[in-house]
Amino acid sequence: MPLLSSKREKKEKEKLRASELDPGLAPLPAVSIPDPTGLTQADPAHWDQLWDSFDRYYTANEKEIMEAAKLDVLEIAGSKRSMQKDALVTSFLEHSKTILNGLQFLSELHPAVSVVVGAFGALIKIELIRRDNSMKAMSVKIQMQNLMCALFQLRLLRTELHDYMLSQRVAHMMSIVAEEIKACGSDLSYYQDKKLMSRMLHAKFFEERLAFHIATFAERRSELNLLFTSYTAGRVQETNEITTRIEYKVDNLVKILERFDSSREREATKFIEHNGGIERCISDKTLFVELMGKTGDTINEGNDAGQGQDADEAITNLMKQLQRD
Repeated sequence: MPLLSSKREKKEKEKLRASELDPGLAPLPAVSIPDPTGLTQADPAHWDQLWDSFDRYYTANEKEIMEAAKLDVLEIAGSKRSMQKDALVTSFLEHSKTILNGLQFLSELHPAVSVVVGAFGALIKIELIRRDNSMKAMSVKIQMQNLMCALFQLRLLRTELHDYMLSQRVAHMMSIVAEEIKACGSDLSYYQDKKLMSRMLHAKFFEERLAFHIATFAERRSELNLLFTSYTAGRVQETNEITTRIEYKVDNLVKILERFDSSREREATKFIEHNGGIERCISDKTLFVELMGKTGDTINEGNDAGQGQDADEAITNLMKQLQRD
């Protein structure tokens, strides 16, 4: 569920907190499933031509696609790669273009894939413009990209894609994932539009929400892998046997996200701890102004907390935000 405007933020938070902190995912939403039968009605010659084009593209870009598929938040956070922020951001932006182009080929081969490719493409288009440097937000996008890479396994199911049952399962999963990507995109926009001071005030809520999306994408990738593997291995299983839960703990993922704190966040956190906590820092004008300097936020620009107002008004506004949590 995406976050909405500030007027409804409190109400939405209460709803989200009631459902999102379950270690497993909430029941899959009811979705309309694209009719997969168009796949089997495709002209054989055109079908072969599309596959040949896709094969050439994949072969030319296989190395880059495989590199993107290896970018997993759980693995990155525990390695030295977690420190290479600029490299990860650049890698994501470069890989996402290649992945999106390849998935557009798959959209023609398997129409049901188009719904999730469209959602992913819309998010990538926004990120290419935004270029936010938050590693916490980037970690969610990296996990989303990791999920999308799983779709390239469809190249191994060229014949099997004519199977109605497989096509129906893929179509159902794509509809679900598309809605989850859209919800994630809304949450990311809400988070990234906030200044650092606001992110820190609501750190627990934001980190839990971002962790929820990471857990969702990690689990969906696992489900897709199981689905595709069951066919490539020649073992067509029942749906209830094919979808097993990984149950990434949100608490564990929040701890991983904390490793992605920026230098400004770490400096501001130390300042808050050394000066009696966040409440004291935003109720004392001198401390507040100094803290704003450490976060890089300014008092006289924008419409977010602590901006477009003098210091006294900003303190009052931030205190109200703190009391709502």
